[in-house]
This record gives sequence, C-alpha cells and structure tokens, in this order.
Amino acid sequence: MNKKWLGLFVIIFSLLLVGCTSETTNKEEVGEENKDNNEGEKEITYASTSEPIGLSPIGTFDTVSGRAIVQIYERLFMFNPETNQIEPHLAKSYERPDETTWIIQLNEGIKFHDGTPFNAEAVKYTFETFINPETASPAAHTLSAIDKIETDGEYTVIIHTKTPTPTFLNTLAAVNSSIVSPTAYQNQDLMQKPVGTGPFKFVNWTKGSDIVLERNEDYWQGVPEIHQLKFLIVPEMSTALSMLQTGDVQLVDGLDAQQLQRAESINSVDVLKEKGTYVYFFSVNHEKAPMNELPFRQALAYALDLESYRNQLGGTGYKSNGMIGPTVAGYDLSIENFGYEYDPEKAKKIIKEHGYDKYELTFLATTHREYMKFTEILQAQLTDIGLNVKIESMDWASYLSVTAEGKFDLYILGTTNASAGIDNLINNLHSKNVGKSNRMRYNDPIFDGFVDQARSEFDDGKRQELFNEAHQRIIENVGVVPLHHAYVIVAHSKNISGIKIYPDGMWSLAKAKIN
Repeated sequence: MNKKWLGLFVIIFSLLLVGCTSETTNKEEVGEENKDNNEGEKEITYASTSEPIGLSPIGTFDTVSGRAIVQIYERLFMFNPETNQIEPHLAKSYERPDETTWIIQLNEGIKFHDGTPFNAEAVKYTFETFINPETASPAAHTLSAIDKIETDGEYTVIIHTKTPTPTFLNTLAAVNSSIVSPTAYQNQDLMQKPVGTGPFKFVNWTKGSDIVLERNEDYWQGVPEIHQLKFLIVPEMSTALSMLQTGDVQLVDGLDAQQLQRAESINSVDVLKEKGTYVYFFSVNHEKAPMNELPFRQALAYALDLESYRNQLGGTGYKSNGMIGPTVAGYDLSIENFGYEYDPEKAKKIIKEHGYDKYELTFLATTHREYMKFTEILQAQLTDIGLNVKIESMDWASYLSVTAEGKFDLYILGTTNASAGIDNLINNLHSKNVGKSNRMRYNDPIFDGFVDQARSEFDDGKRQELFNEAHQRIIENVGVVPLHHAYVIVAHSKNISGIKIYPDGMWSLAKAKIN
C-alpha cells in the first residue's frame, strides 16, 4: 500500500477508535452516575385498592382519604398507642383554667409546605372553617363543641367550648382535626392540592392512577429517609399482592384471610398485625319501613350467625359485642353481656308474624376492600330466614354519598376511632349527626340524652356509667349490629423498617428506613 494512504488510514482509524472509546466511557460514566442517583433516591409505593375522596381534612371523613392525609397534615395532639394517652404534637402544652376553656401553647418555628408559618392564627382559621356551616364539612360534627376561638400572641390558642367537654383532647387528636395552611386554603383546592406541616408534601395526583408525595426537607421532627411516597391505585388486592411479591409495590394493608395467608408465605415480605380500634357493623335505614320497627331489627339480629361469619375472616378480625372494642379507651367489659344470640327460628317467627317477608329490600354494598364478601355472607343468612334481599354494589365514593343521603335499606360499614376514646364512636351515632357520621339515621332521644350527659360530665366514673348506658341502649335497640373488630394488618417489603402503625388503621413512614 502507498505509504501516504497507509498513514492516512492509521490516522482515521485512530480517530475512530478514540471516538468509540470516548463514547463508551461517557456512557458507562453516565450509567454509573444514574445508578448511584437511583440507589440514593429511596421510594416506597403503597398499593391502595380505592382512591381517596380528596386530600383535605376539612373536606373528607373517610379512612381511605385519611391514610394519605396523615402523611401530609398533622394535629395538635396525637394518641400514643404505647402509653394509651393523648399527647401534645403540634401543641407544646395545654391548661384548662375552667371547664369550658382550653389554653394551648404551640410549638414554634414550624412551617407549612408552602413556606407560611404554623401559628395560632392558622389553628384558629382551620377550626373556624371546619365549623362554619357554609363550609359543609362532613367532619364538622367532630368539632361541634367549639363555641369560639381566640389567639393570644403568635403561639397561644384559646378555645372555648359550648359546654364542659372533658374529652375535648380526644377530638383534637382526630385525623380530621389536622391543621391546614390558611394561605393555601384561600388560594387553591386542598382536596386536590393539599398543604400541611407533615413529613411528606404533595407533588401530583393523576386521577385513577396514583398520588405522589415527596419528603418534607424542612420537617420539624427530622427529615424522613424516604424520598418519595406513592399511593398507587390497584383495585384488585390479588394484583397488589403480586406487585408486592415482585417488588413493584412495597406496602399493602387491609388484607382479608386468604390474602393474609398469601402475604405470610412470601419470603421477601413481613406482616405487621395488631388489634385495632376499627369496627365493622351492620345496620339499617332507621327512617324507612320496616327498618324503623324494633321487631324487624330484632329479627335481623337473631338471623345473623356471627360466629360462622367471623370464622371466615381467617384471623383478620376478633369478637366483641359492642361498637367499642377492648382496644378503645373507655371500653367496659359489661357490654359483652348485651346483644342477640343466633336464633334463626325466632327470626323466622318474627318475620312471618309481622309479614316482613313481603318487603323487597336493597342491601347496599361497595367494592371497596372486603365489604362485598361481608355483604354476600349476611345476605345469604337473611335470605335463609325468608327475607327478599338483593345486593346493589357501587364504588367507594358513590357508596359514601348514597349512604349519607339515606338511599338504602341495609348496609355494612366500618368506622375507626382516630382519637381512641369512647366519646368519638358513641357521639357518631347521635341524632344531630344524621346524614353525616350517623348514616343509619338513628334517632333515639334516650340514647342522645345519655351521650349529652356523658360529654359534659367531668367525673370519670359517672361519665363512664353514662357512656355504658348509651352503648348498651344502642345494642339492645339494634341501632347497629357489631360484626367484628379488625386487626390492623400491614404487609411490607422485608427490607423496610420503622413503619409505625396505629390502632385506628393509620400508619406513618416518617421514621421508615430502607435497609
């Protein structure tokens, strides 16, 4: 070959080789850099079988929404499951100079996610917005004891209640007593774009798909180790468990018996299980015939084989005859002496004598979690005693709306106890809360009287006696039929630690770590 061309060939080849080497090296370096960044970004994805109604504590009053809300917002007080006491959180301390006044000192230097200060004015604004009738908050009844709110300087709130309210701290520890940013509330829809003081702040909500949160870099109790928390909407629990097994999601809760067994069999998964305050109950529309007749409701109570029902829960639920279970502060063992034993023959006799078999009844159901299974079990038992019962199912949001409006005959629902006190659960069934927490539209002046007296009684012993009377009354009168009390069950990837679960079914990742 001509030396001239040989030299040119060598130069060109060398340039190509250098170019290839440089490109390869750059790609490898970029790949390593991305790998390091990905490993540094710690993410947890939670599979939710239902989508939240919204992300504002003022605009919601349901557990599904609450699981997201507790990551974003915080309350003045929190229930500590280890001490079984209500303890200050956003609040620093409190005093009660008289029976209707609560002076609360707030922690200083805390900011909302939008950079505005958490202070006494923010607390005042939040609670006044809650109780304003024009707001139409579904949780307004929980703060109905408030008469007026004052501030004394930047970090002191003075709350006056209408009557003596000894259990008011329980109310302030409830999820729906979370404090919102006044600036954000006035300028955007917190149902869609929430702003709180919590460990995680809102990034994006793609309806029908997911909600993305990121850690609050300025969190006053220490920056979370988890960078991103995603709520992924996965309608089928079987799919969610498959995704947990493959590592596509790292957290699942609300498992039924079969799902619990499956989760426990996955080597890469740990299961947390503790008795909770959540209670599932069966009830009726007390404003419609024949549900408004005590004999009919008694027939229903006799018809339900709750032992057989609970045997199908596979360790996810436990027995207690009352709405208030043994994990709730204020539980009294005497409630276990009340209720109705399974007696289908007595139920059939009542049905025939009163002609209740002529009615066509609608049993409202939701596809959310285990509700459909529970409904089908009870429908079969009611059909066995001669009742004509058909099931009508719908999604979670529609279910909450329809039951609030009273467009049903029979239904099942669960309720938790965010502040872990008897006052919260019992007051939910007061007639003043019809169409809100009192979806069964129960209206009993005797029951209301016991509740009203108890809520203003400062003597612990007398207050407990009054709540016991109210509790026994609603069970004997078949206002509701408690079905079972639930365990709080969370399945998670084994490499995650520090998940804190609460008796009300909520959980926190503020101190979670990925090992």
